Amino acid sequence: MNLLFSVLKGFKRRKSNLLFPVISVAVGVMLVVLVSSVGAVGKNAVLSEMSGLGLGGIMVSSKEGISLLTTNELETVRECSCVSAATPIVYGYSQIESVNKSEKCLLWGSDDATDEIMNLPTVYGRGISKGDVASQNRVCLVDSSFAKQNYGRENIVGKKIHLNISENAEYFTVIGVIDGENSLIKSVVSEYIPCFVYVPYSIFESVGGEYFFSNIAVNVKETVDFPSAEAQIKVALSESGAIEDGYKVKNMFSHTQTIEKIFNIVTIILSGIAAISLVVSGMSVMTVMLYSVGERKHEIGIKKAIGASFSDIMFEFLLESVIITLLGCALGVIIGLLASFIGCVALNLPLTFDAGMIGVCAVVTALFGLVFGIYPAQSAARLDPVDALRQK
Repeated sequence: MNLLFSVLKGFKRRKSNLLFPVISVAVGVMLVVLVSSVGAVGKNAVLSEMSGLGLGGIMVSSKEGISLLTTNELETVRECSCVSAATPIVYGYSQIESVNKSEKCLLWGSDDATDEIMNLPTVYGRGISKGDVASQNRVCLVDSSFAKQNYGRENIVGKKIHLNISENAEYFTVIGVIDGENSLIKSVVSEYIPCFVYVPYSIFESVGGEYFFSNIAVNVKETVDFPSAEAQIKVALSESGAIEDGYKVKNMFSHTQTIEKIFNIVTIILSGIAAISLVVSGMSVMTVMLYSVGERKHEIGIKKAIGASFSDIMFEFLLESVIITLLGCALGVIIGLLASFIGCVALNLPLTFDAGMIGVCAVVTALFGLVFGIYPAQSAARLDPVDALRQK
């Protein structure tokens, strides 16, 4: 502890000499933190969007050459004990007219389970209910960006808009406004499909009162693993009186895991490239420590004359080197997280950072302090006390 206080007191006397190595280490650490944070934020944004499209669970579809899924299959899937929610995937393109403006839109068929699976946070009004589906109510949900662009405000619950369903223009009442400002998918396709509208799936065409879907999106309970859920759903569909072995049950979560792995690999590679700057900063630490040895020869001579051993001098200089790198690491982490926070605020994204990467960076930085401090420490410890005392 006395040695630590001695080292810190020495830093106070030589603080101008320590500024450059601390800043150089901070820059290297900042780059690593920034790259890892960008990777974490990007990964979470993409995975959130995939989950919002129903791609974070199981997707049920019929095999080729077999008729599409119906409400019978939908209810069979919902009755499975492993299923927490299930909703049909049905959509169509349309034209929406509001406030003397006409534009393209994508109609999503929805029901009361859609919000749980596709993540449609309602900021005003309510979602689509079972009653809306059963009665084929002409109601819809729009996103907040559409409301602001066409009405100058977000809350437009109660407004009526024209939608073309099966080439017939009909009035639909807005019953809810969802938060669509930060949708990554919407921002990508906005040039081609500027507006998303959610309507009861029963609005779409039916034959003899039966509705057909190409897919059913399923969320499984947290206590159930995906392979078991897949098997249970397949058995339930086969035993329901429908076509035996006529369905495909895909684990869409495996795709998100693959994307997550790709993001992790890319982030690690880019962080490794950014970490090369830490080698350069380590060289600067060694240079400053060598300069410090030459500057403190008289001090070292006195310490040796009063009984300081080789290991005492060696440990003191190694401790100085490690403290310098750790100070730079702390500063770099703070600046990197601050820059990440500012970027996330500007893009309206939640801040996410890789705590594991920051921990690894701290350990590697401390090791660099040890490695690049060995030579200066040995140079100081090997000084002859008589020669060292002659230095002024």
